[in-house]
Amino acid sequence: MLKISDLTKKYKMKDKEITVFENLHLEIPFKQSASIVGKSGIGKSTLLHIMGTIDQPTKGKVFYENDDVFSLSDSQLAKFRNRNIGFIFQFHHLLSEFTALENVMIPNMVFEKNKTIAKEKAERLLEEVGLKDRITHKPSEMSGGEQQRVAIARALINQPKAIFADEPTGNLDEKTSEAIHELLLKLQKQYEATLVVVTHNERLAKQFDIKLHMTKGQILQLED
Repeated sequence: MLKISDLTKKYKMKDKEITVFENLHLEIPFKQSASIVGKSGIGKSTLLHIMGTIDQPTKGKVFYENDDVFSLSDSQLAKFRNRNIGFIFQFHHLLSEFTALENVMIPNMVFEKNKTIAKEKAERLLEEVGLKDRITHKPSEMSGGEQQRVAIARALINQPKAIFADEPTGNLDEKTSEAIHELLLKLQKQYEATLVVVTHNERLAKQFDIKLHMTKGQILQLED
């Protein structure tokens, strides 16, 4: 179970304190997919970043099974994140000077420190996402959809327990967006990972096991 308890996030801006959300509670069973929809600026991405441990809450806890991840030291949390969590961003964040293969390899080389194993895993994943013939291409030589497929392969290389995707199709056309969502859901089942996706696309959000709506009142509501 991926669980958040009493989660609060606040920012200080000059003399003001801004509350993004307060006292959120949520449980997502492992190996299920969940979408989070809601208006822009409501805190969806902030919540996703905290669940993915790349941001910290002001208050509250995030549990992976029985592990309170924010009780870990910085070095322990970094190791936990690299091993257990994959993240896919709207703008890919691929390293421009590296090929698709090298971009996918990097997280596994950090984890296993074995270039041969990392290369084998990366080649297999790039084939699974439909980029077998593009592994030597750099990001500037690929379309937006292809770059996002590289990002998906990179997120999966360490076979994480959880994958978080922040508007992964926000910059893509409708046809490519549908293909990316289908690919994410297919790989989520194949790799038996928990998948949580923030999206503005209500129609695509309905394809997930769980659909959550984040309201202006900072409340997560499970929708039918």
